[in-house]
Amino acid sequence: MINEQVKEAVHYSFNTNGDADYLKIAGEHGELFWNWFYANAKHYEILSAEKGYADAAFLRNRCIGNSQIGSVRFGLHYVEGFASSDGQSYLFHGFNLLNGHVVDVTLNSNPEAFEKSGVLSHYLGIEIPLDFVMSENSELINDNSLNIPPLLYRYFLSKNVL
Repeated sequence: MINEQVKEAVHYSFNTNGDADYLKIAGEHGELFWNWFYANAKHYEILSAEKGYADAAFLRNRCIGNSQIGSVRFGLHYVEGFASSDGQSYLFHGFNLLNGHVVDVTLNSNPEAFEKSGVLSHYLGIEIPLDFVMSENSELINDNSLNIPPLLYRYFLSKNVL
């Protein structure tokens, strides 16, 4: 369960750091989306033993695409949600799971990109099944596109009768 302090931090960050321009949620679905997200999202830990997944193809500032590609390339589970280095300021983030623990292929491949903001250590999100990922973005993933879109809102729509 996601506590109220984290919910407030995620909401504040989402509405002030530009993430709302990237993860577009239709206004009429806003409350339903956030209720669904918080009811289904889980907290995840990153373990040092799981940090070995890196590749030059995983570009900085492309966590969503990198993680979708990572799910296919390494057989990892795919998650979209939010991550933070301090538990206060969250960014919309794509990451992977192995044995229930975070594998952050973007962080692993671009550690210098996180020197200023701090290494991400607080993760929460919703696992999106590989068949859904591939049904939505297989061509872009196979082409290693620079612009692989997020799936969280589309996954929400697929799970909810509006």
